[in-house]
Amino acid sequence: MGWTKQDNKTYNNGKTNVIQLRAFRVGDVERWFFYDSDNSDVKIDILDFFNNPVFNPNPNASFITITESIPEFSPVGIDGKIPDSNKIEDRFKLIGLVTSAAAINDTVQYRYNGEASNQNWNWTPGLPVFLNGKTLSHNAPKNGFIIEIGVSKDAKTLILNIKESIKLFS
Repeated sequence: MGWTKQDNKTYNNGKTNVIQLRAFRVGDVERWFFYDSDNSDVKIDILDFFNNPVFNPNPNASFITITESIPEFSPVGIDGKIPDSNKIEDRFKLIGLVTSAAAINDTVQYRYNGEASNQNWNWTPGLPVFLNGKTLSHNAPKNGFIIEIGVSKDAKTLILNIKESIKLFS
């Protein structure tokens, strides 16, 4: 079975180059590729892009465009906003933690795996950390949904490992 084109999106970064992002599917496997608009034969597999230190020096992180102001080391959702564990509609949005403060329309790095350190944290080592409302806490929320984002390694470091969310019954 050969590759079949599924989707094609074009992005202009405001300069002279345009990047096309195309998805192809073979069976149940979907792969995305970056194409240079000047030479459609030049492509980079998106998985290689994000896992290759030449392209992305941090394979445990990615980038997102923010749609509301977000403080440094805050949780971030796929919609570029801070998800809220009290809102069931946010249950599947959490994708990681932003690594710097961001304003609307900023593109920032977020971490979804590995270690994240913040000198302002004061975690109890070895305990899980949850999204509780719009903040991080050792205390699991009592409404909405529970999602563990990782475990504290020490007072200033989390080992990120986002788990499946669990809907709470009220």
